[in-house]
Parts: sequence; structure tokens; C-alpha cells
Amino acid sequence: MVLMDLDQQQNITEAKIEISGRCDSLSENITVNIPHGSGIVQNSTGPCIVLTGSGTLETYRQILLSARYHDGAEEPDSSDRVVVFTVSDGVFDVVANISLRITTVDDNPTILIVNGSGNYAYTEGGSPTVLAGLSLVDEDSGNSFVVVNSVTVQIVNGSENEFLQVSSNAVPSFTVVGGGQELILQGPAPLQDFQLLLQTTPPTYSQEPSTEPPCPLQRAISVSVNSTGGHGAQYLDTLLAVVVTPLDSNPPVVTASSLQLTYTENTMLYVLEGVALNDSDQNCQNPLIIGARVEITTEASDNAEEILDIGYSDISWVSGNCGNPDASTELQWSTCTSAGGQSILMISGAAPISVYEALLSSVRYSISAIEPDKERPERQLEVTVWDPGYNPGNNLTLHISVISVNDEHPRLDNTVPTVTYREGGGPVNLLSSTATLYDDDNCPEHQLVSEIRLRVASFVPSEDTLLDGEGREIAFGLNGSFEFGSGVGSGFTSGFGDWETEPLQPHHVTLTCDQSSYPDCYNNLLRSLQYNNTADEPSSTNHTITIEVEDMGGLVLEVQVEIVIEFVNDNDPELLLDGSNYLRDYQVDFFEGQDHLGGADPVSLSDNLLIVDNDADPQFLSSATINIQDSQNEDILILPEAVIDSSALNISLMDTQITATGIALVEHYVDLLSNVMFVNNADEPGRTNRTIVIELVDDRDFLVSATVFVTIIPTNDPAIFNFNRSVVIFDEMSGMPVNLIGPNDTLIDPDGNFLAWVTVEIGPSIDDMDVLSVDLGTSDLASTNSDNNMVLTITGNDDFSVYNTVLRSLMFDNQGPGLSLRNRSIYIVTFDGETESPPTLITVTIDAFDDSPVCYFNYMATTSVAVEFLEESAPILIASGFRLRDYDSPDTLITDLRVTLTLREAIDGDSEGIMAEVTGGVIMTEEQTTEENTREYTLSNGSSLSQYEQVLRTLSYFNTETEPRDSVNRQLSISVSDPGFQPCSVDISILNIPDPPVIHLPENYTVAYAEDSIGIFPLNTSDFSVSDDDSVFLFQATLTAGSAMGVSDQFLATGNDMLRVDGSGSNQLTTTAIGSQQFFTLRDVFVDFLKTVMYVTDDQTGSSEHSISLVVQEFPLESMPPSLPGLIRVVVLPVNDRPVLLSTQRFEHNLTDYLPQSANEGFTPSFIIDNTNVLDIDSVTPAFVGVAITAVTDNGRGSWMVWDEGTWVPLFFVSDCSPQLVSPDERIRFVPSANHSKTATQASIVYRAWDGTSLIECDGDIPVFSNQSAVSAESETFTYHIEYLNRAPVITLDQYTLPNTLEDSPSDAVVVGTITETVASDSDDMHLGLAVTSADSSNGVWEYQSMGMWVEFPTWLSPQSLLLLANDKQIRFVANSDFFGTAYFNALAWDMSGNINNAAASDRYTGAFSTNTTTIFIDVDSINDPPVVEVGVPVVEYTEGGPSIQIFRDLSISDVDSEELEWTEVVLDCPMCSHFDEGSGDIGSGMSLDSSSTDKILTRHAPPNFLPSVVYSDSMRTVLRVQSVVGGSPAEFVVYLESLHFASTSREPSNAPRTVGLRVSDSLNTSNIASVNISIVLINDEPPMLTLPYPRITWTEDSGNLQIFTSPVTITDPDNRYSLLDNATLELRNYDPNFESLSLNCSQFGLLCSYNDGVVDSAE
Repeated sequence: MVLMDLDQQQNITEAKIEISGRCDSLSENITVNIPHGSGIVQNSTGPCIVLTGSGTLETYRQILLSARYHDGAEEPDSSDRVVVFTVSDGVFDVVANISLRITTVDDNPTILIVNGSGNYAYTEGGSPTVLAGLSLVDEDSGNSFVVVNSVTVQIVNGSENEFLQVSSNAVPSFTVVGGGQELILQGPAPLQDFQLLLQTTPPTYSQEPSTEPPCPLQRAISVSVNSTGGHGAQYLDTLLAVVVTPLDSNPPVVTASSLQLTYTENTMLYVLEGVALNDSDQNCQNPLIIGARVEITTEASDNAEEILDIGYSDISWVSGNCGNPDASTELQWSTCTSAGGQSILMISGAAPISVYEALLSSVRYSISAIEPDKERPERQLEVTVWDPGYNPGNNLTLHISVISVNDEHPRLDNTVPTVTYREGGGPVNLLSSTATLYDDDNCPEHQLVSEIRLRVASFVPSEDTLLDGEGREIAFGLNGSFEFGSGVGSGFTSGFGDWETEPLQPHHVTLTCDQSSYPDCYNNLLRSLQYNNTADEPSSTNHTITIEVEDMGGLVLEVQVEIVIEFVNDNDPELLLDGSNYLRDYQVDFFEGQDHLGGADPVSLSDNLLIVDNDADPQFLSSATINIQDSQNEDILILPEAVIDSSALNISLMDTQITATGIALVEHYVDLLSNVMFVNNADEPGRTNRTIVIELVDDRDFLVSATVFVTIIPTNDPAIFNFNRSVVIFDEMSGMPVNLIGPNDTLIDPDGNFLAWVTVEIGPSIDDMDVLSVDLGTSDLASTNSDNNMVLTITGNDDFSVYNTVLRSLMFDNQGPGLSLRNRSIYIVTFDGETESPPTLITVTIDAFDDSPVCYFNYMATTSVAVEFLEESAPILIASGFRLRDYDSPDTLITDLRVTLTLREAIDGDSEGIMAEVTGGVIMTEEQTTEENTREYTLSNGSSLSQYEQVLRTLSYFNTETEPRDSVNRQLSISVSDPGFQPCSVDISILNIPDPPVIHLPENYTVAYAEDSIGIFPLNTSDFSVSDDDSVFLFQATLTAGSAMGVSDQFLATGNDMLRVDGSGSNQLTTTAIGSQQFFTLRDVFVDFLKTVMYVTDDQTGSSEHSISLVVQEFPLESMPPSLPGLIRVVVLPVNDRPVLLSTQRFEHNLTDYLPQSANEGFTPSFIIDNTNVLDIDSVTPAFVGVAITAVTDNGRGSWMVWDEGTWVPLFFVSDCSPQLVSPDERIRFVPSANHSKTATQASIVYRAWDGTSLIECDGDIPVFSNQSAVSAESETFTYHIEYLNRAPVITLDQYTLPNTLEDSPSDAVVVGTITETVASDSDDMHLGLAVTSADSSNGVWEYQSMGMWVEFPTWLSPQSLLLLANDKQIRFVANSDFFGTAYFNALAWDMSGNINNAAASDRYTGAFSTNTTTIFIDVDSINDPPVVEVGVPVVEYTEGGPSIQIFRDLSISDVDSEELEWTEVVLDCPMCSHFDEGSGDIGSGMSLDSSSTDKILTRHAPPNFLPSVVYSDSMRTVLRVQSVVGGSPAEFVVYLESLHFASTSREPSNAPRTVGLRVSDSLNTSNIASVNISIVLINDEPPMLTLPYPRITWTEDSGNLQIFTSPVTITDPDNRYSLLDNATLELRNYDPNFESLSLNCSQFGLLCSYNDGVVDSAE
């Protein structure tokens, strides 16, 4: 587009873009992109816009170039458009036209439409179902030629027994491929051809007739249309449903894992464990069973005690409901009693097979009798089940054998729990004389006692005995078990029965009796058991005897008898001095004492002393005496004062005798005697042993004594010195060692004259220079020194003469300086091999003389030290560790003592010297000296050496020169005015500090750097120089650049013949003097070079800090300090840079079409891009990142929009030269358009990063991306993945009324779709169902049809728990009996998205349900109700041959609508009766009112207006109708019907149950049938009859055994009920017992036979 105006600098004021004649179009629009800040305003009407505002030609040209056209219609008008452009400068207008051609495309898929619910019915085994009502539509068919590729019909998860078929003969343009579970109508062909086929010969669905329908019964059929519309091939599926109605024709089959069971008394038997049910009709979902019966079919005398129940908790129990099963009831179970008294268990209610299997598996059989009859016969159970077709399954028969158990413990009464035995008093009985055994088991063999066991606790075999009733001992035998004494052995026969013992284990015995003597033997045995104790003093522990009685079943009775011992005092005491060894007398050793160690140690006269009295009762003593019989000098008996003070006895204490008197317990005398001790403190107590006698007297004056034998043990004495002197003198002046032991000193030992060793020790240590020595001579002894020569040890076994010679050479010596004047203590210890002597002391005194003082530093041998003084330092201490000592007189001053300090090599003159802190009167004076470079000082007037030492420790050296001379060290000498004094010295080293060079730059020195320039010379300024106070040379200079991370700084320079350059091209450059120049390169050479160094940076931001640091240094680097750094600040002057798009925040995102436009706020640019994804180093606002949208893609499924100044502006045409610029605070959105096919699609934008600085630069239609461009050269794409969600249906009618129904009958079924067609609509779904939220069930139940059955609405309905009903489901209302009125339920509209089965579910699908509900009403109209008949007694009994019985008892007849009844019918039914009259042998004529029938209904009361008549009669049924002539009330009918009686005149009637049914009518309706079962009780009143085949047989002598009956014997019994025999007897009379006998093969027939001969000359 070219827009020109020959007028110079003329602005445009207005421009228009219009679609000629279509400004009112709602689907078309035109959009433009107006630059920010241009001041141009847009007004739009449809596809016509007006732009107003003054702007340049270029601005308007860019806006017009951005104009974009769009038509949002699904199928737009295909006529051409004319676009008119009008531009005005306020005076002139210019107009240009563009012709716009619309091209339509086939962009919509072909869709299958189902005319109807899409649900089809098929009955098992029926004819094929036609899938009618299918058609194809395509929105493009109006203006495009539509071609369909194929239509595929497929059974979802189909089985091999299902078939799809179609005939394609009518339309030859395509073929049919496949068959069975999948058909493909293969094209391509025109849409019309496919439409013709589907309408004329649609597909059919069928199943194999001989097989059961597959699961599920609702078969899903998918129809997929492959069309060319839209973008490529489209596969759109439509789901149809075929609901299969199965037929219920086969009965269920019940099997069990075991048919022969065993019941044990006191247990519960699960009779149907492993039960399995099968019904071939019901192979879908869970097969259903509606009822099951378990019945005991055999009779027994205790039927009432047999129980059938269910051990399953999740099923309710109801009373007496044992009739036919009722599928409509909730699952329940009942128990009843049959006419014969047998138990029946009935389960009723529809439930899956698995539930019934679980219920039947939990059926339990038990007998409630405490002790069932042991002669019970085998029991028989029959199991029957029914399916929903009321097909009873096979009868399963179970056989149960009953086993009685021994479960009652024996009992023993009249027991005595405690028995007292008096010491020496003779045996006592354990039980009372009337103790008797009992057992409550009914079975005699269970009452038998197996054995009696005696278990004894705390028994002492030597004294405790058990006796039988005849006084015989049951004593301990071998292995500690009981057996009978007196030589009887293990068993004997006594007067009270036969019994024997069986040894078991210690303290146990087992007693058994012969069973023939039970129970007297065991009773007599228990009554006769006795306990005896033969000990003089029985044990004080009570005994517990446990009697265990065990019956034949192992059940044990346990009885405990406690034996309490009563004691008698009849024994004398016994004294045991050695109680540990249980000995009367005691032997003890007494050891002689040693004088040097003190006296001897006393010894005790007893060890664990005991006073024993065998009597169990407490015993008393009266006196005790302790006496030394052969005492010698200094023997003493000792008793501690504490014992005397605390004793309760009267004690008399002498040296050799102690006496105690007083009546007291044994414990008091034990305490006294245990504390008596013996001692002798004589040096030599004598070698004779001592005898000490102790006597005790008890309170009965019985005397007992014991003896203590004391053995005297002598002790060895140590060897000691006999000294003539104990002090020796050491002369320091002579320095000669001194002898410690004189020539007359000698060793003595009363016990011997040998030694093993001698130790000599100086202690404590006073002087480290002390030394001990000895001369061993020619002896065999050895010596060692230890502990720093303070200990001398002489070892070797030898006699006193050798040790005396060696010890007399023992010497003390000290050759150290400053001998300590303190005395030395020297200890000598000897050892003779047994005893070590006490130490012998020798004192050494010191005779000293005067020594000269000495000096040192810290340690004795250190007389000189070295120190260092650093230039410009403060004075330093030089003698802090100085020591000055005089060992002769450390604190006494020698007359006129002076200390001289001489400092030599003091070459800095008065600038250096020595000073000290003088205290305590000490005076320091500097003396004049003629010695060159020497300074001398004198310390005087001190009062002691310690004062001088204190001052000398404070000596300091000072030097105030700025640059002190360090060529020589200073020497300080310290001397004392004593002729023998040796001086100490200090060596002082002088250390100089070099000064670093100084860099001179202006304060805050700053240089400017233009971004992207070639470089600058930052030090090329006259203000830069370097100085140094102590040198004019430099060795090295280093430049370092620093800036923000990611920025590269560089120095560029080249070296010369004097300087080397390292690091050129990096951010650190170092220049160094070369070779010999390093010592004298002038500073100015470095300064001139540094001014030529170039600095370069690639900083593009202009916002980071840059700095340059310069450091210079002298030689050598290791010791010379560097200069302080010189700092230069670098300011980078920025220019605009193009943004760089590095990455994107998000490439794609999901969007649903369900969000309303008003809530679709879109996103800001930061959603897809921000400053972390864009490199724009010079952005004015770093956080500013906008986007330039250069292309959009919507796939015809919506519009991209930008939020611009308060309104959403559509984006239709954008390009690189006409982008849509979006600031960070503006928003972008995509608004999906409607898409009924709900097919997912995509929409995308292409964008560049925009820094917001200027408009886009273009060369014609080609964008220009210079370094200063406002947008990035890189672009990215953002894509929305659009999911078209479901729109919710809308309720259009909040009430709907179903057709009326009548009282007491279900309403007509109504299809849900017929309701939703009226009450709801949905913009994107054609067929709607209902989601029930609540239902009024107070007067009936609402039901829906599922799998051919009516199912009640659940009770848990709520807005959160919904019942989902698809549009093809049927509903109805079943009112409560007699109710008429209105019922309703509330529901949401449901578009059937998600789960299409009518199961309860919460909403898991967006838009599946309407937001409001509709209410469905139904009116129930009143009708006449039938009468109701109830019988109070459903079962009555008639006894064979007895009087007639009343049939109907406690009868109730009611009719809510009528007070009069018209007629009643009574039906006597016995389908299992043969009515054979045993009396006449004829078949009876059936049941009727006449006398010829054996079963009769007799009328005892017949009102005149009641006319009875038999309307039907045969051999199994009689129907009696009674008509009321004028109408009778229910009460009158009750009176009549209760008068009806039943009787049977047959001699042996059939015991088959009779059923009498009753119903009444009010002329309009007939009541229910109430039934009474008549149970026939047969009696055994006919004896069995025996018919023999012949009256006589013949036996020939010597012919062997004769078979008596070679032809059958006939046995008959006229009684029908009693056909069992109890016994048969064969008797042979008048026989010879020696040669004749009878025999039977009983075992072959399972009979029990016994033979008894000699009974009245006969054999039986």
C-alpha cells in the first residue's frame, strides 16, 4: 500500500475501512493495530471501522496495513465482498477498493444422527433387531459436495455368539466388508448413498439362539463415520445400545463338597461348607437366587432340640416365614417346625448366587439338649433353591451321624478341705466318710471312672506316709514313685473292691479299680485314704494333697486337701560351735603378736554358731558358761561392750571365764556366744594350746556343752640394726663422702641371722645432687640405684656377717654447687625372707662454706640469650628470664655488691641504650667510659640478690633512630662485684623495615567509556605519579579490572627492553623489570609505560560498576611491601541494544471452552515470557518485557483478543511488519467458539520480545532487526490445547405430571426420554436422562427397570448421591396398599455423559447435570380393595383314628371397602396323597363332603343363608364354595368357616401333608388365599406279621449244618409310618445243648446278634 500527500508535513485526520453493504453483519469484523501513544481512536460497527485523530502518513499507513478481516459464521455466505478504504486529510478524501472472495471448504465432519433413543431391544432366542432410525448429516452439505469414506458398525467387546448384518444390494456404490462383530460400509461414496442404505436396509443385531446372551445384557454398539470434512479424515463415534432380555428356563443346581457329615455333641456343624450354586440362565452380572430351604426330613424323639440357624450377621431374621420364596422382599431368613416336628430353615429374597453360597455355607446344625439320646439315628437334611423364574433346583440330601461326647466332669461331695494332724497322734482321714463320686453324663460308659491320681506337695518321704483303708502304707518306692507296701506289690484285692496303683513320677500315684466293682470301689477307696507322719519332729510346712478323679473321657475332677501339722515340744537343744560344718566343737588358730607392729589380733570362738532344738515350737535357755581350762599368762576372754549393753542376759565377765544367766530365747544366747573372742598380748605367749569349754542349760535344766581348741601360732621377728650412733656430718669444704654406718654398728634378729635384701632411701628429696653408694667387695650381693639416686637396694640371700661388712661401706656424698644446708633423713629397711623390718633412721647434717653468686636465664646452664629489635619499635625487654642466685645465703647481701651493665657496638650513639624499672632502693647510674661505641651502667644500693634480680628482669633496649644501623649486633654484659662471679650476656639484633611506594591519583578518579568503543587509556593523565621515601626504583606493577558477573574487561599492552608484560588481553596485567634492570629500574619508566596501557570492556548494560586497581612493588617481592592500591572508577556510557529472546516460560497450555467469556481474563505477557527469558542488557526498565505478536492461528475454532484500553480487541491479521504490541500490563486471551462435535483443537500465536522503546522498522514488507531494534530477531510460538467440554442441560419446566394410576397396582411404565423432552433442553446434547436427588416414599416406592427387573429407588438419595436414569429407562410408581393421592420425586436433567448405566454415582463430569431440579408428580386414583384373610394357626395336627379337628383357628377376615361378602371357597388339597385305604384295599374317591370319602370336611355350623356346594372334586383336590344368599358380614363368614372340621376314616391314612386353602369375595374382588397345613400324626397300632415259607424241615444225621430257611421269609407291618423292626428272636427248643446250636451271619447285614443257650432247655 502506498499512501502519499504532495503537501509537505500534512497529517491525516480520518480513515475508514468498510465492507460495502455489510456493516450490519454480526459475524464479520475488521480489526487494526493502533500504535501506543499515537492518539488515533477507533470506532467499529460490524465489519466497518472509522479511525479519527491527527497522525502522520506513515502512522496511518501502518494502521491500514494492519487491517484484518474475519467472518466467524460456521458456514459463511460465499458471495464476494468489496472492501472500501477512505483516507482524509481534513480537506481531501481518497478512496481505494479491494475485492474479497470467500472460498467455502468442507471443514465439518459428517455426523451420525439417531432418530430416537439409540436403544434397541432384543429377546434371547428371538429374531434379529433392526438398528433403525440412523441417518447422516453434514453442515457442509448445503454448499459443498460431501463424501463419506466409510461407516463402521462394531459391537464393543463383542462375543463370537453375536452377529451384525446388512444388505448393500440397494446401493451399489460401496461394499460391505466384514461381518459378525464388525461391519464396514466401505466407500468413498456420496453422503446421499450412505443415507439411502441406512434408511432402506439398516444393520441388524442378533445372537446365536442356542447360547446364553453375553455380558453385559446392555450391549454397546459403536458406529464410526470416517468423513473428509475438516482437517483430514475425521472418525466420530456414536454409541448405540441393544438391551437383551434373557429367558429364565433352567433351574439352579446345588452341590456340596460332602454329603456324609458327622455331628459331635456340644458343637455347631456347618452342614454346607463348600456348597456351590450354578444357574446357566444367569451368566451376566451376579446370577440371582430368590430362596433356599434347608429341612430336617427324618424324625426323632427330640426334634425340638435340633436347631438350624445361620452364622451370617448381615441378614435379618423374621418369624415363621417358611412358605414359598418371595423375590420382592429384602433378604431374610426364618426357622419353622414341620408337621412332623422337624426343623426348617428358609432363606427368602433376591440376591446373587455368591451371596446365597455364603449364606448356605454359614447354615449350622446343632442339638440344644444337654445330653442327647445316645441311641439317636442318622439324621437327614434336604436342601432346595429357587431362581427368579421360580424354578426349584435339585434336592440335595445330606446325612448326619450324631456322636455323643463325654463332657461332664466327675463330682465329689462331702469333702473336707483341711485336715489337722497332731505330732505323734496317728493317721487321719483325708475325706469324710460320706464322700461320694457323681457324673452327670447320661451315657453309662461316660460315667465310668478311669483312675484316681494322688499328687502330693511338700512331702518328705522319710516321714510323710499315705495309708489305705486297712492301714497299709502307700510309701515311696523305686524312682520316688508310690507303690503299696507290706509286700503286696502293684495291686491286691481288699474288702472294699479291687484296685491297683501305677507308678508315675515323684510325689504322684495312680489308683485304678476293676470296672466290675464301679462305683463302690472308688467311693470306698476315697473314703479310706489316710495321712500319717512317722518323724520325731515333722516338717513345719503344711502339705497339700491333690486328688484327681479322671473319667473315661479324660475329664478330671480336682480336689485339694490341706494337712495342717500340730506340733509337740519333746526334744533337747544341741550346741554347734562350727555351724558352717555342722560340728559341735571348734578348732581355731591364734597368732603371736609382734612388738613393733602392736599387740596380737583376738580370735572368735565359733564359726556360724548354732543352737539346734528339733522341736518346731520356740525354745528357751537359762544359762551359759565359757571357761579357759588351761589358761596361761595374759590369756583373756573378750566380749564387746556393745553386746553386753544390748543383751537381755545377766553377764559376769572375768579374764578366763564368762557367765550369762536368764530365761531367754535361743537367739539371745546365740548372739552372746557368737561375739566371745580369745587374745594373749604377751611377747611370747607360750607354745601350749588352750582348751575352752562352753556349757548351756535350757529351761528344763538339760545341760549341753562344746569345746573350743585354740592352737598358738608363733610369729617371726624382723632383723634390725643396733646403732652406736644415729647422726653423721657431711663437710662441704672437704667434699669427701661420709660413712653412714659405723664399724661397731651391727644387725640383730632373735629368729635368725640371714637377710634377703636391704633398702636405703633418702627421704624426702632435698638436693638432686645427693648420692648414696656402697662397696660390695668380694661378696655375692648386688646393688641398684633408683629414683634419681635417692634409693639404694642391696639384694642377695646371705648371713649377717656379709651384710654387716657391706653396710659399713655405705656412703653419702654431694658434689653439686650450692649445697642445701638442710639435714638429710636416710631410712634403712631389712627383709629376712619372711618379715620386713620397720625403717631405721640415720640423720646427715651439712657443714657448709660460702660460694660465689651465679647467674643464668631460665635454666641453670643458660648464661646468654639473643633478642631482636625492629625498626621504629618501642623499647623491648631483653632479660625477662634472668636469674641471680647465691646458694649459701640467697637472701643475705654481700657487702658493697654492685651490678655492672656494659652495652658494646652501640653505633647509633645516644639514640640507643639500656633502661630498667628500679625498685626497692636500687639505683641505676650510667658511667663514663673511654671504650668506643660502648655504654656502661651500674646498679647499686640493693638490699638483696632478689632485689637486683627483680630490677634486671625489667631491662629494656631502645633505639629511636628512624633508620637504625643494622650492620652489627649489640652486646650487653651483666657482671656482679664478686671475684668468683661469671658474667651473663645478651645479643641484640637490629631489624630495619622498608617503606612501600605510594601511588598518586586524584580522589574519586573517574574515566568514561563509550559502550562498544575500541578502548581508553585510563592512566594517561598528568595527575598520575608514584613516589617512595626510601627508594627511587620499582620492580613490578599490576593492573586489575573488576565489574559485574558476565562482563569481560581487558587490558592491552606491549612490553619493551626494560619491562616484561604478562596478562595482556585479560582483566589483570602485570609488568616486571627485566634481568639486571630489576634492581635499578626507575619509577618514571614504570609510570610512562602504565600511561600507554589500553582498557576495553564488553559491558552492554551501562548499569554495573567498573573499577581498575593499580599496585606497585620494590625488589625483592618476598620481603618488600606492596603499595596501597590506586583506584580508578570507569563509567560505561550505554547505547540502545536489541532484546534477545533466550527461551520461553511456557510453550503450551490447556484451555477448556466451558469458561464464560466474561470470566476468561486470558494472561499477561509474563505468562509466556519475562526478564528471565530475555536478555536486554540496556532496557530502561529492566522488568519491562512485552511481546510483539506477529502471527495467529485459530483453526476456525475461536478468536485471539488483546485487552486494549478497557476493551477486548480481536486479532485477525498481524505480521512481522504489523505486529500487535502488548505491554506487560495488558492481557491476551483466546475465546473458543461453539463446537458441537466437542473435538479438541489448537490455537497458537507467534511472538517476539519487545522492549517498548520504538515502533517496528521495515524495509517494505521485510522487517529490519538492527542492533538497536525494539523487538528480538528470535521468535517463539505459544499454543493452547483446547478441550471442548460439556455444557450443562437446563431445566425448562419445573413440574411434570405422569399419567394417573390406580390404587393397589403399579403405574404404567414411562420412558425417561418422554419426560426430559418436555422439561429440559441442552445446547450440545439431543437426548437427556434424569438424575434423581430425592423421592417421596412415604406412600409407596418409585421403581426403575434394570436388566428386565424393577428396582426400587435407593434410600440414600441426595443432591450429592444421585440415581442416574438414561433416557431409555422406564420408571413407575408402586403405591402402598390402599393408598390413593399424590406422590413425587425430584431430579436434575442429565445429558448422560460419563456413566450411562443407571447406577448411583456422584457427578464426575463437568456440565453433566442441570443446576436446578424438576419435580415429577403422579396421582393415584382410589379403587375397590379385595378382602384380606388371615389364619392364626397355620398348622394343625390330626391323629390317626382320632376325632375330627377344627381347621381354621383364630381366623380373621377384613375388607376396607365393603361390609358384606358374597361367597367363600375352601380347597382341600393333597397332591402327594394316593388315598389308598388299607382297610378296604381300594383307592378312595377323594376328599369331599359325602360319607364315601376317607378325607372329610365336616360342617358344624351352617347359617340358613349360606349355601355350600362342591364345585370340584378328584382324588387329590376338593373345592367347596359357600354362597351367601343375602350377603354376609366378615364376622358371619368367620363363624361359619371356624366350624369346619377335618377327619379321616382310613384305617391307615397317608401321612402326606394336607393343605386347606381359603379365599372370600365381595363380588368385585377376591381376597388372598390363606392356607392351613394339616399334619397327619400316625400311630403304631398294628403289630408286624411273620409268614414262614414252610412249617417243617428235616435234618439228616451227619449231614452237617442245616440252613433253616431256604425260601424267603415274609415280614409285613400294616402301619404306614412304622416300618422299622427292633429285634428278632430265633429259639430252638427241646435240644441237646452238648451237640445242637443255632448260628447267624449277622455281620453281613450290620446287625448285632447275641447267643444264649441253656434258657429253659432252649437256645436263643
